[in-house]
Amino acid sequence: PAGSATDPVTFSFEVETPATPTTTTLAASATDVTDENDVTLTATVAPADAEGTVTFASGNGAAGGDLGEPVKVENGTASLTTSDLPVGANTVTARFTPSDPERYEASEAAAVTINVRLADAATTTSLAVEPAAPIALGEEAAFTATVTPAAATGSVEFFETPAGGSERSLGTAAVSDGTAKLSTANLAAGGHKIRAVFTSDNGYDRSETLLSSTARGTTTITNYGVVDPAQTGVCTPSGGETLTGVTATWGWSAYSEGWEKFGGGNVAVDGEDFVLSEGVATRSENCTSIAFQGTLRVEAYQSFFPANGQWVELVNPELVIDGSGNGAWIAGVRSGEGTLDEDTSEPVVVAEIANAEGIDFARDAVNGSVELAYANTTAPGTWSADWSADPVNARGDAWSNAFILQVPSMIRSFYYASGAGGDVKKAPAALGLSWSYEAATPTAEVLDSKGEATSSVKQGDTVTFSAAPFRPGTEVSVARGSEELGTVTADADGVAAYRWTVPEDLEVGEQTVTLSDPAREVSASAQFEVTQFVRTTTGLSTSAKEGSSRENVEFVATVSPDAAPGEVTFTNNGEAIGTVAVENGVARVTADLALGENRIVASFASGSDAYSDSVSDTLVITVSGGDGVGGVEEEPTNSGAGTGGGPKAGDPKAGGAKAALATTGGPGLELGLGAGLALLVLGGGIMLARRRATANR
Repeated sequence: PAGSATDPVTFSFEVETPATPTTTTLAASATDVTDENDVTLTATVAPADAEGTVTFASGNGAAGGDLGEPVKVENGTASLTTSDLPVGANTVTARFTPSDPERYEASEAAAVTINVRLADAATTTSLAVEPAAPIALGEEAAFTATVTPAAATGSVEFFETPAGGSERSLGTAAVSDGTAKLSTANLAAGGHKIRAVFTSDNGYDRSETLLSSTARGTTTITNYGVVDPAQTGVCTPSGGETLTGVTATWGWSAYSEGWEKFGGGNVAVDGEDFVLSEGVATRSENCTSIAFQGTLRVEAYQSFFPANGQWVELVNPELVIDGSGNGAWIAGVRSGEGTLDEDTSEPVVVAEIANAEGIDFARDAVNGSVELAYANTTAPGTWSADWSADPVNARGDAWSNAFILQVPSMIRSFYYASGAGGDVKKAPAALGLSWSYEAATPTAEVLDSKGEATSSVKQGDTVTFSAAPFRPGTEVSVARGSEELGTVTADADGVAAYRWTVPEDLEVGEQTVTLSDPAREVSASAQFEVTQFVRTTTGLSTSAKEGSSRENVEFVATVSPDAAPGEVTFTNNGEAIGTVAVENGVARVTADLALGENRIVASFASGSDAYSDSVSDTLVITVSGGDGVGGVEEEPTNSGAGTGGGPKAGDPKAGGAKAALATTGGPGLELGLGAGLALLVLGGGIMLARRRATANR
């Protein structure tokens, strides 16, 4: 409408356009080069029309920094050829800087690692160890790896492979002034291959080596030996018999004509064999030892080795075998280089013995042998194992025992496998044993119950038939005449002792007992006489009656059979009241009774070895009130009437020897009471009772 029109208005302002992002990638012509090679680095920038420069740089520590001047980007790429990368691993980057930062953004490529090696980077590593093998279990071994050239730096890792096992790392040590050192006391017993591996950190090549030795132009991988000096446990004979005159033959160290042998003491040399004599064998149930006194000495190559050869000497060897056939050949050891060191080691196990057949010294002669176990041997007579023509695998587990530690190092290898040609010279060297024994003739005797020798025994006696010497442990047969009585085992002292009770009905007269070892046809006999022996019984009766006076009471002992000579001692309460000779089987005594209980016993003491002693039952007479006899009772004695056992008359056990009112035997008043009879009269009367010993019923 009219009047509403406006004039034109113009606005002006700036619009800011954002910079375009870019990407940069980096590529290298090679990532593993020598220090004599150039490397071309190419950076690709997108978008391709972005203008600017690329700066190449190395981030390799102190040697890092820009590689040359920035390179102009043309058609999206920029390249740089350089030989300025230092030896080692280099982290290389490319950084794009735009000419117009308002139009394009800067960017940086992912890093590329380029390894630069020395053109002449070869290294060698050698390995040495102290002390030389063998070492004892638990002893420290110090390994030194030497790396050349000395400019090479880095580290050495040490490895060990036990015989029959897998390789394991012993640890890593840095190289300093061309060497790396590592010590360990953690090597197991046996042989070990040792390997050292060098890895450089300044561009030198990797190298490795095995512990080895070179002799006569041949390099052999060294088997580093660790010996467990612990001794194999062996048995010790306890008691048993001792035998002398054992002989042994051993072809020890028959390795070469250049070895000389010497024997001392009870040891001689016969050709290639040592002959040991006058051995003493001690044998018990589960252990046998044979000890020799003397020396076995070998000297190797007197003309070859300087200062008169290499020496080993065994001193006073001993063979020990248990009941399972396991044991050892043991000796003290002397050794030397040039001269023999007279210091002798403690006895050590020279060789073990396993599953050997027992040495039967029960025979009068032995002719056998014992195989020695030479530590897993493959070559007869040696201490070695695992021989191979390949020197890398030579000698395997060749280190076995404390004996090897005593052998001079110059000749130690002769005790191991040395190749097929050398092994054929190593005899099996079993230990041959021979023994003869003239058995002592045993003698026999008859011993009584006190252990004293006797030639006369009675019917019913217990005696011991004893004979010696037999071999300990031998089953000895015992016979009386043609009658076999049984067997008995000879004890550790060789004594066979058999207890025997003479039958009571055995015929009287001369007898012969024989103890014999049927296996060895050895026997001993003894004669003895059997005499008659009659068991007696003694009864006891009294004149005492109910109500009778306690004075002048008669006691009568009756001995059966009546032909038995001897005497009877009567006791009252243990006190002797009289000892009377027996006449026609009867003995009498008269005595006063005391108030109260009176215990009367009659003890018969035989006057002939043909008759036994015997003791009556006990008569118990009780005197009560006034002077009258109140009662009579019979109790069993300790042994009982009629036995041959009780105390003799007059013996202190029968109450001493105080006699009173003794009379000779003869007829008189008797009160015969049956077993178990008891009469009781009240008011001063007499009570009679008799008790029989249970043992006599």
